[in-house]
Amino acid sequence: MTDVVVRQMSFSTDRSLLLLTVDWRAAARPGQFAMLKVGDWPVVPRPFSICAQDREAGTTSFLIRRRGLLWDQLLRLQPGATVQIKGPLGNGFPELPAPLLVGGGCGVAPLLFVAATRPVAGFYAGVASAAEQAFLAPLLPAGTVVTVKPQFVTDAFLASRSAGPVFACGPSSMLRVLANRYRGGPIWVSLEERMACGEGLCKGCPVRRREGSVALVCSDGPVFPEGEVSWTWQD
Repeated sequence: MTDVVVRQMSFSTDRSLLLLTVDWRAAARPGQFAMLKVGDWPVVPRPFSICAQDREAGTTSFLIRRRGLLWDQLLRLQPGATVQIKGPLGNGFPELPAPLLVGGGCGVAPLLFVAATRPVAGFYAGVASAAEQAFLAPLLPAGTVVTVKPQFVTDAFLASRSAGPVFACGPSSMLRVLANRYRGGPIWVSLEERMACGEGLCKGCPVRRREGSVALVCSDGPVFPEGEVSWTWQD
C-alpha cells in the first residue's frame, strides 16, 4: 500500500457522509475502487469506489458512509495527515455513451465519476436523509432525480419509463429490483461486497454467476453485466 496525503475532508451536516480527497494521481476508470487504511487499526483495509479525479490537481476523491471501525479513525484525521491506499482495482463500466445512472446510498459514488467523463441520459440517486441530499447536491449533475428514504430510487426510475443502457450501484436488493423489472435495455451493476485484499487472493467476496461458477467481486468485478449475476447468491 502507498502512503498519500489528505487534501480535504467534507462532512454532511448529520456527519453520515464524508467526501475524502487525497493527493493521488493514479489513472482510474469509472467503476474502479481502491483499498483504504488509516494507521494500524483496523488491520484490514476497506474498499471504496472512486467518485472523482482531478487530473490537473493530482487528487482523487472517495464518498464514505459512517460505518465501522475505519470511520472512527477517519474522524481523527485532518488535512495533511496520511492514509494508506492501494489501487486502482477491479474493472470498470463499459465505454458506452449516454447511459442511465441509478445509484442508492454510496452507490452514487462510482456513478458521479461516470457522469464526469461523459454525457448521461439521466441520473437517479437515492439517499437516506435530507442532509445527505443537500450534501450531494453540488456533486450531482443538473437534472438529477433524488429520492429520500423511505422513497425508493428504483420506483422513481421505473416510473420514468426511460430506455437505454443502465449503470447501477447500490444495495443488492435495489439491483435485484432493476434486474427483475427493467426491460428498456442492458444493465451493468457494480456490486458492493466486503473484501480484505482487493486482488482476488483472499477469496472473501464471492458471487455466483447464473451458469453456476463463482466470481470474485474484487478481481472479476465489481462491475458485471446484470445477466451474469445469480441474484439468489445471498439468500
